[in-house]
Amino acid sequence: MPKHSFLEKWRAEIVVIVVLPVSLVLWLFKTFEQWFSAPSPDQHSERVQTVAVFARKNAGKLVRTSDKSNIHQAPLRNLRAILGLQHIISKASKIVHVEPGATVGEVSNYLLKQNLQLECCLGREDATLGRLAMAQGIATHSHICGLLFETVVEYEIVTGDGTILTVTEDNEHRSLFRALPFSHGSLGLLVSLKLRVVPAKPFVRLTYQPLTSTESLQSEYTAILDRVMSDRPFVPFFVEAIAYSNSTSVLMTGELVNRASPLLSNRIGLWYKPWFFKHVEFILHNNKTVVEDIPIRDYLMRHNRSMSMTMATIIPYGNHPLFRLFLGWLLPPQMNFLKSSHTAATRETSIRKQCFQDVAFPAVKFQDALALTDKLFNIYPLLVYPCKVINRGGMIRVSGKEEDTQMNLNLGIYGVPPEFENDTFELFPMIGRVRLLEKWLRENGGFQYTYCDSFQTEEEFHEMFDHTLYNEMRKKYNAEGSFRSVYDKTRPEVDTVKWLKEEEESNEKRIEPINYDNTVDDLKLSEVTLLLPPAVP
Repeated sequence: MPKHSFLEKWRAEIVVIVVLPVSLVLWLFKTFEQWFSAPSPDQHSERVQTVAVFARKNAGKLVRTSDKSNIHQAPLRNLRAILGLQHIISKASKIVHVEPGATVGEVSNYLLKQNLQLECCLGREDATLGRLAMAQGIATHSHICGLLFETVVEYEIVTGDGTILTVTEDNEHRSLFRALPFSHGSLGLLVSLKLRVVPAKPFVRLTYQPLTSTESLQSEYTAILDRVMSDRPFVPFFVEAIAYSNSTSVLMTGELVNRASPLLSNRIGLWYKPWFFKHVEFILHNNKTVVEDIPIRDYLMRHNRSMSMTMATIIPYGNHPLFRLFLGWLLPPQMNFLKSSHTAATRETSIRKQCFQDVAFPAVKFQDALALTDKLFNIYPLLVYPCKVINRGGMIRVSGKEEDTQMNLNLGIYGVPPEFENDTFELFPMIGRVRLLEKWLRENGGFQYTYCDSFQTEEEFHEMFDHTLYNEMRKKYNAEGSFRSVYDKTRPEVDTVKWLKEEEESNEKRIEPINYDNTVDDLKLSEVTLLLPPAVP
C-alpha cells in the first residue's frame, strides 16, 4: 500500500476540520436524545422481556450485538439506564444496578453526587459498563480490587433460547458467573449488572515520583504490591506509572482527601490544561517529587481528553497551548463515530502502521516485558498499571500452579513506531511484531486484552486463555449456534493473511535475537508468521 496516502498525510487536519465538529453535533444529539427519551428504570423488566422474546424467536440463529455482520441484531440499544443503588446488609456495602449501555461517565456522575464511586473506575467517559464487564476493564485501584469484572456481584443474562437468568457467585449459576468475564457476549445477552461501589471524597492527593531506571520502578511497585498481597497497611488507594523511555518513568500514588490545599490544587480536567501524560512528562523533566490535590472527577477521567494518549498520534499538535485554548473543548471525538468512519484504507493503516495494544503479565516479568516492547516497537510513553488477578477457574490463568492470586502489571502500548516514522522500513512488520509479543505473553503467563487487534491463530488463542469452563457453559446455556465464539468475536474483521505475507516478503531487516533469562530464545519474525485464518465474514 502507498506509504503516505492522502488520508494519512492530512489526517490531523481532517480530524480537526471534519471529525471534531461532527463529533460535537453527534454528542449534542446524543445528549438531547438521552434526555428526551431516556429509558425509565421502572420499565427495565419490559425491555428485558423484549430481548427474551427476540432470543426465543431467533433460537438457533446467530445473533449479534453490534454492526459487524449481517446476522440478526439483538434489541439492546435502549438498555442504558441506571437502575439505582442497593445496600448489601451482610457486607455493609453498596452496589449500583445498571443496564449494560450505561457509560462510565454517566454512572460516575450519578455516584459522585452521593459521595460514591465505582470500585473499578476506568478513565474513559464513553466506555460502557456492560462491555467492560464482559471483557476487561482496569483502573488505578485494580491492585486492590482487580479487573472490573471482579467488582460485579450479579449479572442478568438472556440465554440463546430466551431464558432470563440471574447469575451470582453463590447461586445455581455460579459456574456461569465465573465464565462470563472475557466472554464478550458469546455466552448470553447481558441485560443488567450490579457492581460494587466505594466511598468517594472530593479530591485525590496525587504524588508524582520521577524514577530514572527500570529497576527502581519495579522495586517501588514490588514494595506496594507486596503490601497488598500480605494485607499490610499503607497501601495507596490509586497507583499507576507512565514510562517515558526504557529507563525513565513517573510513579503516581493517590489518596482520597476531603479538602484541597490552595497551594497544591490543580484542576487537570479543564479543557485548556495539558494532556495528563504531558503534564506528567513535565514533572519528569524537572526530576522532583510533586504533590497535587486534584478534583476527584478530574482525576478519574484524567486520560479522557487524550484518549489514553492516542490523540498524540491522531492530532500531533493537539497539546499545543493555542490548540488547547481554542479547540481543546472539542476533545475527545466520539469513539463510535471514529470507528464508523473507518474506510478500508484507514482500517489497514490502523493495523499496519499503528500499535494499540494492552497486555498483562506477572509483575516479576516487568523488566523483561519492557525490554521486549522497547525492542519490538520502541513506542513511548507506556501506561503501566498493577492489577490483582484471582484464579476463579475462568479464562484467565495465573502462572503459579498452586497460587490462587498473583500480581500482574499491564502495559498500554499506543502509537507509531519511530522506525516507521524515520523511514527505516518500507513496510513496518507490525503484524509480525505483535505476534512476537503475543508469543512472549503465552510463554510467560500473560495475556492480551481482547479489545485489541489480535493476530493469533485459534490454537494460540486457546493456549493463552483457558476455554475449559467456557466451553462447558457454551453447551449448557444454549450459546452454540446462537452466539459466535469469543475467538470469532474478537478477531479483526479484516483479512490480515496477505498483509502478513507482504511483511515477510518486503522487509529484509529482521529482529535480532533476544534472550530473557532463557525463557524466550532467539525470537525471530519467521518463527511466528504462521498463516492466520481468514477474517470473520
